[in-house]
Amino acid sequence: FSDYTANRGGFDLYMMDKSAGPAVAASSEIAGYGGYPIDVRNGNLYRTNTSNQYHYGNLNQLRISSLADIDGPTTTLNLIGAIGIGDIAVDTGSNSLFTIDYLTSAAIRRFDLETGLLLDTYDLGLDGLSAGITYAEGKLYHYDWVSDKGSLLSVYDVDYGTGITPVPLPA
Repeated sequence: FSDYTANRGGFDLYMMDKSAGPAVAASSEIAGYGGYPIDVRNGNLYRTNTSNQYHYGNLNQLRISSLADIDGPTTTLNLIGAIGIGDIAVDTGSNSLFTIDYLTSAAIRRFDLETGLLLDTYDLGLDGLSAGITYAEGKLYHYDWVSDKGSLLSVYDVDYGTGITPVPLPA
């Protein structure tokens, strides 16, 4: 997990065993405005560039490293068409990176995971300022946790030919 609370006073990236144990620093990275969107898939860590502001409006890169050597060789992609990134989700099967804009009324953007080129933009009008996304088995999950408005989970089917469509949730 990434930690936004320490700023220059502590590490930005931690890991912990699922069954027990305290969190330990996974990286020696310490950024002035710590924390950043991350995803972990198939033995790799996917993370954005670090922010130089108290928000994620300037995030526009993806860094990829092996979990075995997080601070070692890293591939960096400049995401052409990113306008700030509130969170990311990776689909290694289709070689896609999904981002949610760091905006209110945000779109989800799909980038090529090898080139960084923008492939699709899905204007869903979501909240990207206080939300997270993840991908699993053909679906994107958007979780909005605005404290004064409550929390909301939305699920979307992903069809790379036709787009993203909402999935009705059971009552």
